[in-house]
Amino acid sequence: QQQQMNSTSVCSMMQTFIHHEQCPQALHLYDAHVALHDHVCHLLALKACILSDAFERGQRIHQQLLLSLPPPLSIELQTTLIDFYGHFAHLTDAIQLFEQCAFEV
Repeated sequence: QQQQMNSTSVCSMMQTFIHHEQCPQALHLYDAHVALHDHVCHLLALKACILSDAFERGQRIHQQLLLSLPPPLSIELQTTLIDFYGHFAHLTDAIQLFEQCAFEV
């Protein structure tokens, strides 16, 4: 339960940074607490990448997710990734992710 509380605290602080347009600080917090990552932390990190136009950083997060989480990714992560690639006009990637979601339902 202590790990859950810490993960929740990290995510809460990341959300606070994002809300106040401090996305680099949110990503720094994400990087500083790798052992506490959960799907909410990943979602917030991708959101921070969108808001700070950090495409390569978001791609690295996506690759880490594919390596570290068992497939399929949660629907929340999949739709956030669709938003991420759509934001950066990588429509082929967004469509591919969308089609994967549609077939897994």
